[in-house]
Amino acid sequence: MSANKSPHPLLTILVMTVDCIGHLNACIGTTRPLLDRGHRVIFLLSAQSRGQLLKQGFEEFIVEDEEEDTTTTTKIESGQSYTDDLVTLGIMGPRSSLSLEEKYVKVVELFTTGALAQEARRKSNEVAKKAIEALQPDLIAIDGHLPPAVYFSGIPWVNIVSVTALCHLSNEAEELPPSSSGMSSNSKNQQSETWNRFKRLNLLYRFSSEVNDLHEAMGYPRFPADRLLPYEDALLTVYGHPVEYNWPAIQANEEWFNLEVFNKNERKKISWL
Repeated sequence: MSANKSPHPLLTILVMTVDCIGHLNACIGTTRPLLDRGHRVIFLLSAQSRGQLLKQGFEEFIVEDEEEDTTTTTKIESGQSYTDDLVTLGIMGPRSSLSLEEKYVKVVELFTTGALAQEARRKSNEVAKKAIEALQPDLIAIDGHLPPAVYFSGIPWVNIVSVTALCHLSNEAEELPPSSSGMSSNSKNQQSETWNRFKRLNLLYRFSSEVNDLHEAMGYPRFPADRLLPYEDALLTVYGHPVEYNWPAIQANEEWFNLEVFNKNERKKISWL
């Protein structure tokens, strides 16, 4: 074997994430070690984000949106449209008068079950199909939502959780606090009506008949139990959470691997956007 030949086969890895800086940074930190080991790591990006990851050594797969106005010269920061929507709906911002529960429901509608979210999922699935056909990846890393084109492709996939793990696991153990409630596992309100209401709300982030209706309309089977993201079928799930503040019930989950920090700067290298 020659000195410059890797002892292990080099893989083509497709990364699909929400086109926002926070999500992109988490995926950069997760996949950079693979890039450093010689694997081909390709991020699926919108035309608006073209060129952002090339300087990091990653490749980009850009699928042009036929409906996008290509005549404008104004460059919008990644994720700005999401931020604008959150402020407009009163989910974020100093003038919001919504309760935590009302904000939660609006977030689910905005990103999961609403008409705009469903259309975004349809387009995302078409983009995923094109990327898979063009690149023939050995592995797919997803962060955010799981297109059925990925799930039913037969290609192994890794689940990157750039949000709090509680979004997915808060109902896995009774002692885990409900996500987005502001409560802790030591809360005096544990098992109160508010605690239980948020536990029920958390299920909206895990199950959706509307999204699985869309899967069927696009010609795919439904996900098991109408799940939004059946992470049990992932090759691996990784998340980032300081171990000192992690919950024992989550640490005990052997199927989830904690990176603690997505972007460690041990070599004093800038590895994020």
